[in-house]
Amino acid sequence: MSQITPKRIVLRCREQYFKDQRIMVEAFFESQNLPNLEDYGIHICADPSSLTHLYLVLDLYCKEIPNVDLSKLEPQVFKVSRNNAFTFKDLGTNASKKAYQRSLALDWGANQSNRRS
Repeated sequence: MSQITPKRIVLRCREQYFKDQRIMVEAFFESQNLPNLEDYGIHICADPSSLTHLYLVLDLYCKEIPNVDLSKLEPQVFKVSRNNAFTFKDLGTNASKKAYQRSLALDWGANQSNRRS
């Protein structure tokens, strides 16, 4: 059996993509060669600097690995685009460092939303 590594993925997307959240997440997993991954939690976070963007924070393998030291887990941040299909661009180290501090406030694996109502 291969060793799995917990990951925290941040998908920065437009709010209108949210209605296709499941399709977007499945497309992301396909793009990362993780088809049929079902062991993940989702946080939905508002972008304080934008009314039109949201962050979906995916905690991968949170059921199999229920306890994670978030201070040792650097999130990977992707910008989500959509023409016909969803595309994902890794925003690299600077985006990871920016997301790191904020991601420490999110419980590992919990399905939560801090979305504006």
